[in-house]
Amino acid sequence: RVLFRSTMALSIPFWKERQGEDAASIFDIVQKLCDGPIRSHAAEMDRTAEFPRKLYRQLGEAGCLAPRLPAEVGGIGLPTYDYCCMIMMIAQESGAIGNAVVSA
Repeated sequence: RVLFRSTMALSIPFWKERQGEDAASIFDIVQKLCDGPIRSHAAEMDRTAEFPRKLYRQLGEAGCLAPRLPAEVGGIGLPTYDYCCMIMMIAQESGAIGNAVVSA
């Protein structure tokens, strides 16, 4: 049972001015994950306390599990500010999934 789900759009002041050059395309991918598989798994994950492996794979393929690492070692080189914004986007849909991404 979901006790609270925010319907408020994420609004971060000055986000556009501070984004890294590649951040817009990364945030588009993260938003699609949030609107689709993250949202659809959030309630089930809270109920069962199990993290779906398929979702973990999708997050990894999107670059969400090592976003701050340089591309040379498998990350996407996301600047700290953009990384924080990405985590906020994910955690808005599911705090547990946001925490899993931070812990990865």
